[in-house]
Parts: sequence; structure tokens; C-alpha cells
Amino acid sequence: SGRYVEVRSPVESPIRILSVGGELVLESTTNTRIDAASLHSGLYLIQLPDGHLLKFVKK
Repeated sequence: SGRYVEVRSPVESPIRILSVGGELVLESTTNTRIDAASLHSGLYLIQLPDGHLLKFVKK
């Protein structure tokens, strides 16, 4: 638990995971499990195709 990040959407769409500083860390798609084990601890932003940002913390 807590190892994966998943963003669900009715239509598969591209998403971007950014550092708090805005640096692109990872690109993926909605409805795909992203293995967060490769991410360092800290705060991240998930940028959705419509421009909205979701926050998540990797411990």
C-alpha cells in the first residue's frame, strides 16, 4: 500500500508528474499504475490534461 499512484479517468489521457519546483519527473497516462518506489520522498504534483494539478506526498 502506498507504493503506487493511479489517476482514473473515463478516457485514457496523458499525465505528468512534476516536482514542486516544476521539473518534469515522469510522464504516464491515466488508468495506469505508476510505481512510486522510484520517486524520492517529497511533495509532487500531478498535472492533468485540463491543466488541473493534484498534490501527493511520497514518504
